[in-house]
Amino acid sequence: MSQSFLVIGATGNQGGAVINALLRDGGDWNLKALVRNPSSKRAQALGRRGVELVRADLDDAGSVNQALAGVYGVYSVQSPEAGGPEREEKQGIMVADAAKAAGVAHFVYSSVAGADRRSGVPHFESKWQVEQHIAAIGLPATIIRPTLFMDNFATFKFRLVMLAMLRSFVPENQRTQMVAVRDIGMLTAKAFAEPKRFVGRAIELAGDAVTRGELVRLLRHHGIKPAPSMNIPGWMRGQVPEEYQLMMNWIAGKGFEADISQLNAEFPFLTSVDRWAQNPEF
Repeated sequence: MSQSFLVIGATGNQGGAVINALLRDGGDWNLKALVRNPSSKRAQALGRRGVELVRADLDDAGSVNQALAGVYGVYSVQSPEAGGPEREEKQGIMVADAAKAAGVAHFVYSSVAGADRRSGVPHFESKWQVEQHIAAIGLPATIIRPTLFMDNFATFKFRLVMLAMLRSFVPENQRTQMVAVRDIGMLTAKAFAEPKRFVGRAIELAGDAVTRGELVRLLRHHGIKPAPSMNIPGWMRGQVPEEYQLMMNWIAGKGFEADISQLNAEFPFLTSVDRWAQNPEF
C-alpha cells in the first residue's frame, strides 16, 4: 500500500527541493503538495509532474487539518518573510498540532542551525519554539537545522546583499558553514525512507565551510558573475534591518556548529561550495 507524503512550501526553494528528491527516488508513495493557489504557475508545474495539489492556507487551521487527513509523512517549513517570526511560529505550531491530530507517522520540520543555542535572533527563536512544541506534543519527528544557504548566492540581487553582509559583519578569515538547498531535499527523502533511523533526531546540516574570499573565488571560477564583495560603510550598517544585524553578528560570534566531517561520512551526497557552483540548480 502506497503512503502519502505532504510537502508544505512545495512552490518554494526548500519544499521544491524535497519534491525533486522524492520524485527522483521514485518510491511507492502518493506525493502531495500543499499550495495556497493551485492555479499559480509553480503549482501547475508540480501538477504536470504528477504531484497532487492540495489547496490549503497556513493561516487557516481548518484547511490544513483537511489537507493532512490520511497523510503518512509531512515536510513542514514556514517563512518569516511575510508576517515576521510571530506568524511563522504560529503557523509552525498549528501545522504540528494538525499533524498530531491526523496521526502523521513522520514529521520532518525545517528549522535553522543554532535554534537550540539561545541565539537571540528572532527568526531563530521562533523556530526553536516550534521545535519545542513538536517535542512537547510527542510528534514523531526529524528536525533539520540548515546552516547558511549556498543558494542565496545564485542570483545577482541576493549575491550582492549576502557578500556585502559577510564582508561587513564576519571576520575575513572566518569560515561560514553553508548547505545546498537540494541537500535538504535529499536528506528529507532519506529520512522518509528510513524512519527508524531518523525519527527523534535533530541534524545541524552543512556541506562546506568557506571564508568570504574563498566563496568569491569559487563563484567567479564557475562563471557566477559578477561576484562583487562590497563593504557596507559603518554609517550605513545601522540601516540594515535589526533582524539581519543580529543574525550576522551571531554568525560572526557563536556561529554554526555542524560537524561537517561526520555529516559527510553519514551523508556522502552533501554538496561542497565548489560542486554547488558548478550546478547551482536544486
